Amino acid sequence: MSNNHNHPFSRRNFLKIMGLTTSLPLMQTPVQILLESIILGAQRKAEAEILGIFPRRYLHILQEGAPPRWSFDLFLTPYNTTAFTGKTAFGNHYVGSGGVATGLTYETVLKKGVNVPHLWNFPVPAVGGGMRPMDGLLDNLLLLRGIVVGNPDHTASQALQFLPLGSTQSMTALSGDLSTKPFPSVNASVAQFKYSSNVSKSAVTISEGGNMLNTLLSPFIRKDLGSFNTNRLALSSALDASISALDSVASNLHPGSDSITLASQSAKDLLSSGFGNLTTVWDSLVNKYTDLITRGIDPTQLLPGINDLKIAPNGTKDYQINGIIITDPDIRTMITTSTYIGRMAAHFAMAEYVLINNLSDSVAIAPYSFIRFNINGALESGQNDEHTTSAMVSNYYNSFYNLAYSACLLELIDQLKIKGIFSDTVIVTGGEFGRNPLNDGTGSDHGYLGSSSAIYSGAIGGPIVLGNIYQNSPQPNYSGTWGHGAPVAELGEPLNLAHWASTIAYLLRTPSPVTAGGSLLVAAGSDLVPTIEKAKQV
Repeated sequence: MSNNHNHPFSRRNFLKIMGLTTSLPLMQTPVQILLESIILGAQRKAEAEILGIFPRRYLHILQEGAPPRWSFDLFLTPYNTTAFTGKTAFGNHYVGSGGVATGLTYETVLKKGVNVPHLWNFPVPAVGGGMRPMDGLLDNLLLLRGIVVGNPDHTASQALQFLPLGSTQSMTALSGDLSTKPFPSVNASVAQFKYSSNVSKSAVTISEGGNMLNTLLSPFIRKDLGSFNTNRLALSSALDASISALDSVASNLHPGSDSITLASQSAKDLLSSGFGNLTTVWDSLVNKYTDLITRGIDPTQLLPGINDLKIAPNGTKDYQINGIIITDPDIRTMITTSTYIGRMAAHFAMAEYVLINNLSDSVAIAPYSFIRFNINGALESGQNDEHTTSAMVSNYYNSFYNLAYSACLLELIDQLKIKGIFSDTVIVTGGEFGRNPLNDGTGSDHGYLGSSSAIYSGAIGGPIVLGNIYQNSPQPNYSGTWGHGAPVAELGEPLNLAHWASTIAYLLRTPSPVTAGGSLLVAAGSDLVPTIEKAKQV
């Protein structure tokens, strides 16, 4: 796949063609913005199809700050519960006496052949007011654990999630470069998001706040002539002229010229149909996910082992959040009716709309942490980077967070299934790295030697758990089975980001952006099977 400027559909030549089409000021209108992405994508897609490459959609859900995940989707004992060294620092089930919690143990429940954390016992909210089992997420799950990230810094490690070492093409560009959708990639203000293209494409970043759909689609509104819906004819005429010009130069120049013409017509169809009332659509989507979140974090729901015992602070760091020692009589009062999770509803709403409406094949979102906790009579925000948040506090609110998060993820997957595109979508979730739980349970540090990633796709027949971890971490300050990566027999080393990136690329049906590690899954008939042993504790 050449990136030569003399290629008939390189970005430079595309802009030259656009300048020769009509007297329309295309650089000032949505036409150039839309067609540049679609035409360059069609060219690359045509070349890819000749090579048998049919990329899937990519959604990256980054949990910035690296919240602890051993109570949710980091399975510490998936296939063997006896090879385990536990401690309060990463417990997930409150125990006590006399109706008062005195500690935490790590408990699991067997679901679909895998031992998963205690939280998976409970249902999560469903759209329409009902509840549904959380374990629906296991059906299409690949969990990679014990990943050595290689850098303990938040900024650097997050950047490596998008552009792994040794790569010139970002993970977000694997699908985006080959896409004929209007936007190569959409970024919902993920801090270290990167779009490194092999075909001179670029991503669209949406700023926080307000109607994110209006923000995303505003470049396609002819502000000088009025609203979008009243100017579809003008936009359509401009597209007709551009398509005609492209047809005149495409013939016999490139094997993908037919694909380019079809993509151009798709652009016209998109603009001609309009986007409907974006305010109504946006409010409906946000309200749907807000309802799931509100019910997910409702502390009045009874969750045995989570909130059935009084969790009474003792005035020490055993009960602290963000370094604030809690003096309230019961930490279960920290979640109130005014508590919410920052930008989770908006980001899931935006991801659903973009993917369902075929606006992009590459999306990155970053749901935030809790806002407006009631702590010692003051309103405080939570932090995902839990250096000085004790296990006795962390497990309580993260359990509710993950109920809400699971409900949103299940609903998004439902919509992808209804659209018929879940089998052609790969959803990657996780933080910058894992967490090292301090032995005394008063906090945790950056677990860059034991990251994990939960990957969902209709192409995966899950659950599959890969990656070895130490039964007892060799780090003296962070002992126990918390997720510290251990060598895998077939690799001679723990999993690293090269294995992670190559596996995702394989699922996306694209060439891997790195060569240092191969995919951990391969096709065997209609199934995907591991190339390494199942996860174990060593």
